[in-house]
Amino acid sequence: GGADAIPAGKVVNGYRIERLLGCGGMAVVYQATQLSLSRPVALKTLPRHLAANPAFVARFNREAGALASLSHPNIIGIIDRGSEGDLYYFVMEFVDGTDLQAQIAKARPAPGEAVRIATQVLSALEYAHKRGVIHRDIKPGNIMLTSDGAVKVTDFGIAHLAGGQGTAIGLTMAGAQMGTVNYMAPEQRVDAGKVDARADLYAAGVVLYEMLTGQLPLGAFEPASAVNSAVDPRLDAVILKALKRDPEARWKSASEMAAALAPLAGAAPPPHEPRAAAPAMAACPFCKSENRADAKFCLNCGKTLHETCPKCSKPMRAQSKFCDSCGTNVSEWAAQAKAEAERRFAAAGRLEKEGKLAEALAELAAVLAAEGKELDGLRAKAKEQRDRVQAAKDAQDNAFRGGQTLYDAKDYERAIAAWEKLPAGLPHVKDGIAEARKKIEARDRAVADADAAFAAGRWDDAMAAFERAAALVANPAPLKPKMDAVRAKVGEARYAAAAQKAGQATDPAAAIAAWNEALKWKPGDAAATEGLRRAEGQKRQSDRGAFAAKGDQASGAGRKREAVEAWERALALCGPEDAALRGELEGKLRSAKAALAAERQKLVVIGAIGGGVLLFLALAVAILVAIVGKGCDGSSSGSGGGGGGGGGTAPAPAGPTVYSTPESLFDAFKAAIAAGDFDKAYDMNSRQAKAQVTRAAFEQQVKQTFQPWNPGGLNAGHMRRTNSQTYGDTAEVYWQYPVEGQYFDSPQPSVMIREDGGWKFQ
Repeated sequence: GGADAIPAGKVVNGYRIERLLGCGGMAVVYQATQLSLSRPVALKTLPRHLAANPAFVARFNREAGALASLSHPNIIGIIDRGSEGDLYYFVMEFVDGTDLQAQIAKARPAPGEAVRIATQVLSALEYAHKRGVIHRDIKPGNIMLTSDGAVKVTDFGIAHLAGGQGTAIGLTMAGAQMGTVNYMAPEQRVDAGKVDARADLYAAGVVLYEMLTGQLPLGAFEPASAVNSAVDPRLDAVILKALKRDPEARWKSASEMAAALAPLAGAAPPPHEPRAAAPAMAACPFCKSENRADAKFCLNCGKTLHETCPKCSKPMRAQSKFCDSCGTNVSEWAAQAKAEAERRFAAAGRLEKEGKLAEALAELAAVLAAEGKELDGLRAKAKEQRDRVQAAKDAQDNAFRGGQTLYDAKDYERAIAAWEKLPAGLPHVKDGIAEARKKIEARDRAVADADAAFAAGRWDDAMAAFERAAALVANPAPLKPKMDAVRAKVGEARYAAAAQKAGQATDPAAAIAAWNEALKWKPGDAAATEGLRRAEGQKRQSDRGAFAAKGDQASGAGRKREAVEAWERALALCGPEDAALRGELEGKLRSAKAALAAERQKLVVIGAIGGGVLLFLALAVAILVAIVGKGCDGSSSGSGGGGGGGGGTAPAPAGPTVYSTPESLFDAFKAAIAAGDFDKAYDMNSRQAKAQVTRAAFEQQVKQTFQPWNPGGLNAGHMRRTNSQTYGDTAEVYWQYPVEGQYFDSPQPSVMIREDGGWKFQ
């Protein structure tokens, strides 16, 4: 929004802005109309400040094609991408529906529906992952639900495309985060640049847990079935595996996770609620007088005739034993509801003592939702207990996050100590402790392997083991002395191998690579520096001779432009000691460039058409932009109906050809000129164009344009169509022409308009 907002009605490269759909930190989304197809689309603009970053522009052009190649029923397709000034945008298909975030806020999906949605999201991820595209920002806000129930995932790769803008080059750097933090895998919070497809599976697990419980799996969370009794307990194992801290312990692919969900997709329909038709008249339960069944008060005694059913909350006859709507025995149900509320209240107390605070909160919520005045006292106690349990759970979650922070900092012993203070029965606590102990075992094993290899003089093995150990400790400083010693030993061996390889190399390029390798292990070494200097000099001399010879060969074959390019590259490789060769090359270049300039001057032909003047560059400038058509030199050509006249004894023409696309018109004109069919070519003009030039003048101008450059006859085959653009009833076709074997863009396109149901040259 703000000053950068695009106003409604503005056209951006063929897309007319209709209205603003939404704003976010990464993009602004508009509903727009694609004018060429008259269809609605979504146009997502990226922040304007990115255009000032050359690295972003390079990444945008490189990666947008990969994103646009994604074509899957559960992925919102990218139709187009482009830029206008400092505005970069994607054009996506327009989805009539809502996003999953809004749906969860409105009404949480039933378990079966949640599994169906998750399965379609996983299908989209499997397709993208096989094509090397990682989403990095799976969350409910990026999952669309169409009006007919389909699931569409949006914003594939866009977070990666615009990520890391705080860095010097604007690309993803180590330590950068991309995505929404509550849905990020642990490794993504540390370094977004190194995540793989398993980070998307972690986020998919978070989304499924949220759909089933209405909560995020933060801190010491309970299984979904403990929070929502309608959830199949088998779903807990699927979710917990997706949420493993170690990526190696998660599902290996989206298809594997989807296969685990497939048997759990069924959901039973809600039970039918029978309704008994109310009688037209009913007796008052107090004075027995007859009243209308829908009357609220007795017309005889004035007492109320209706009360609310404690089960279904619908009106029922006062003093009735059974509810008219659901058939419940009201007094028995009230007694059962009270007993159930008391049971849940007791269960909440037991769960609180066991440390299962989320389950306790679920029981207390059920008590607070129970209806009936007889439960007022119990609800008051439940509210007091809920506040106490919620405070305890917040403290428990903070304690778990404290251990998680220590784990992320590789302080595994302190992380275990923090987690061991929490209730041992929580699955995420047990999982975290087990993973921390694995890290400690791996660290200690790496240190032992490194010490053994160091003692045995196996320097490469020692270096690899020390690097594994350093990656698993919060402070690698104690390992640094031995690592430096090992690195020095490895460097000496690799320097010697590289120097030997350089000395034996017969190719200057191989010698350069070997000396650079040697200098990597012994920076500033005098012998390696001198060897590199000699090898570079030899390669420069070899390349210079090759380019000079290539230029001489091209010149002898008449390929002047190729000769100029080769000689210029040879000249750039000349040093101060090559003065004679430099002078020789400069002389050759002056002669070749002068010859090229003289030839270009022959390519300009000026042709006057009608009352205007068109510039024709032979094989180059705008080919007959306003004078291509079929014979219409003033005589009648007949167009149906009687009368007509003209044309002598010639048979009536069959009617003009209708060209359905600008491209077919352009190609047909080329074919007509090549065949010498000037009548057909002339009729491709619009009525306005034919009013400005006669049929005879048209043929003369065509011959003057083509024949000087085609001694064997007319030939329009040199015109090579490149691309076209359509704006409503107007189109532009761009093309190229050859000069000395190279093609150059025409200075202006051929302009066409719609007329008589087809396309004509304007």
